Amino acid sequence: MKKVLLALVMVVALASAACAAVGVVDVNKIRLESKNGKALTDTILAAQAKLDKQLQDFRKANPKTDDQATREKIARKFQELQTQMNQFEAKCNQAYSEALIKVVNAEIKKQNLELALPAHEVIAVNSAKDITAAVMAAFQNTSVKF
Repeated sequence: MKKVLLALVMVVALASAACAAVGVVDVNKIRLESKNGKALTDTILAAQAKLDKQLQDFRKANPKTDDQATREKIARKFQELQTQMNQFEAKCNQAYSEALIKVVNAEIKKQNLELALPAHEVIAVNSAKDITAAVMAAFQNTSVKF
């Protein structure tokens, strides 16, 4: 009985110690306020505007008619441009995420944390350390290529 009680106390002690080593990062704030987050948004919006212009130019070159073949040609071109945009956006988001993860991992090591969770997914934590400001400062000095 004493061994079970001792084991239970040890588990509770370890769990509380592990809980103290949790960091929280507001990734949405970093996305909206960091220079890299703003650059990502600007890059994606510029690419979308460029593809929208290409589609408009294509539509002007292929005026609307009741011809089924022309409508299908425009639909295929739209689908092709949308696929290009989706691939470009995914590539940009991946580069941004990889750079942010490197910064968060470095901050976790620097502050001797076990893990960091996104703030928007945390409902309640007994004791967590908000490392958003430190991550934001380090991420501002990181160059991300889109």
